[in-house]
Amino acid sequence: MINQKTLNAASEKVENVKNSGKTIYDALTVTDKDFWFLQDELTAIVNEKLVGLNLTGLPVRSRSKIVKSAITVALGYPLPKSFRKTQPRFPGQNFDVYVQKSRNLQIWNEEVDALRRYVLLIVDAEDTVKRVVVISGAKIAELDKTGTLTQKYQARLSPFPVGAELFTKKDTKTLLPIVQSKASLSEFSPVAQPATSSLLSLSALHKSLKKIIGITFTDPGATDERLRGDAVHKIICAALGYKTAEDKGTFPDIPHQLLEVCCICVGFMFAR
Repeated sequence: MINQKTLNAASEKVENVKNSGKTIYDALTVTDKDFWFLQDELTAIVNEKLVGLNLTGLPVRSRSKIVKSAITVALGYPLPKSFRKTQPRFPGQNFDVYVQKSRNLQIWNEEVDALRRYVLLIVDAEDTVKRVVVISGAKIAELDKTGTLTQKYQARLSPFPVGAELFTKKDTKTLLPIVQSKASLSEFSPVAQPATSSLLSLSALHKSLKKIIGITFTDPGATDERLRGDAVHKIICAALGYKTAEDKGTFPDIPHQLLEVCCICVGFMFAR
């Protein structure tokens, strides 16, 4: 339930921001009382403006832009020509934004900032925003029991001219003496520990995996990356000769071959 007094205070600050000419990148602090949204005010105004926003069928990148645009307008800021890759995404008000269908918040490639605010858009099964939660980094830090930095590596590749390309012809000096040019994997599990008798060379992996080009599978939706990953994992395990497609959700994806699989818009990238 939104407190009307809090919402009124937030709405007044929205007008102040509109009239100021400030952007989401102009630094503010709690001492800028006419423009700085307190946590409960931020919660109130973003809930008021974004609850009901439908994100059905939008790719992750488009969804992110629409959400950031909606929040920018809700707070009274002018829309930038493009959103900068800053940390946090809204540096002027010191908060980041996450769209959450599940309860596991993942903050990539940086430590939780105790002074930052985190705006979480909770969406339902139909990808409609049901409510917005604003939580402090200090509170999130209390819930982080592992203290482990979650890392996500990204790469951009041009389409391969021949469909499948082997970038590295040989394995590392450490692996080169023990890898095999061929091996039957049908009796092994993809999540088993690697063994010298069944660890395939990069060339052998490439030879087996290039056969998956042209294989199709049902698209689970633009935002269901986990289901898409599961489908790809099964295809790859079958191509390598495994009878099962077990997955422990650990790094690498296929421990038995020291193989990590990355889905990208033009195909797949295999890392070792």
